[in-house]
Amino acid sequence: MTKIIIDGYNMIHLVAELRQFLNESLERARDELIAKLKSYLLNKKVLVTVVFDGAHPTGVAPTERNRHLEIRFSNYPFKADPLIKKLIQKEENKGALTIVTRDSEIIAFAKAEHATTIAPEEFWVRLTKRQQQNGIFDKFDRELSADELAEWKDIFGLK
Repeated sequence: MTKIIIDGYNMIHLVAELRQFLNESLERARDELIAKLKSYLLNKKVLVTVVFDGAHPTGVAPTERNRHLEIRFSNYPFKADPLIKKLIQKEENKGALTIVTRDSEIIAFAKAEHATTIAPEEFWVRLTKRQQQNGIFDKFDRELSADELAEWKDIFGLK
């Protein structure tokens, strides 16, 4: 099974759609990334681990797991980088492992371990492209024609 390890804050800071939420809070940006990943994983046979720097937020377990998504915190004062490297080393099938980061040290380590790397921006395109390919946005987010609007008004007895 394919496994993906994401350098969480690296991705948040490099992807414009996530970075915009930093104006509100780091937690909001993190929640947006996690929500997008959960949506991506609905019909995928992929295991994703997202690693964040620092202590886990109050009320959130240091390691949170669901069927295909694991969220890990490095536990302050430790950084995510050593934890990501440890996860790469522990993986038996490195050919099925993809690391999402732009951190040059992690990239070099991953390549030395024969894992694949991808930039966060490119991975984000894959996440959002999949939803668009499913027609979710086109199917539900469009303007009704005058005839369609009239038909719905008639169905619901509106004038």
